[in-house]
Amino acid sequence: MQRAGEASLQGSKDRARELYYAAAKTYPTSKEPWLKLAQDHFENRNYGQAILAAQEVLLRDPTDGVATSILAVSGLRVSAAGLSAMRQQQSRLNGDTRSEAEDIVKKLRELLGEPVLVPATAGTATGSSGTAPAARPHPVRPRPVPAASKPAPVPAPAAPQKGESQANPFNVMTK
Repeated sequence: MQRAGEASLQGSKDRARELYYAAAKTYPTSKEPWLKLAQDHFENRNYGQAILAAQEVLLRDPTDGVATSILAVSGLRVSAAGLSAMRQQQSRLNGDTRSEAEDIVKKLRELLGEPVLVPATAGTATGSSGTAPAARPHPVRPRPVPAASKPAPVPAPAAPQKGESQANPFNVMTK
């Protein structure tokens, strides 16, 4: 683990990953190498591998908040990418595939209490010409939830401290 940390600090990410995998094999009950791998894969936008490594952490410690965050955020980013690809191929979607995707989005919106699941950022909403493409309106009409089954309100995440990124899911968990 120490050699992997040193390799990572020196910028040798591939070597660090190899050493973390070796540590995971040498110490199969330890969550630390898997957690480092999950964080590394997440930072490198390799969400599939981040999910797998986070699941390994949770097998060893089901209460690990960082691994849970990595798992949730990575899963949502993979889902968002898939839904975006489906939307681009909308003319090919029909019947069950489209209705299933719409049901998933509706459930996520209701669960999160948000009218928009992934807000557009300045750099992502523009096309090759530099102008934003015309967006089709998607009105959100949440169904009323019976009073007895309403979930407790989710507390707002802590504001990032100076130098922290709002895109980092670990900020909330490390406070």
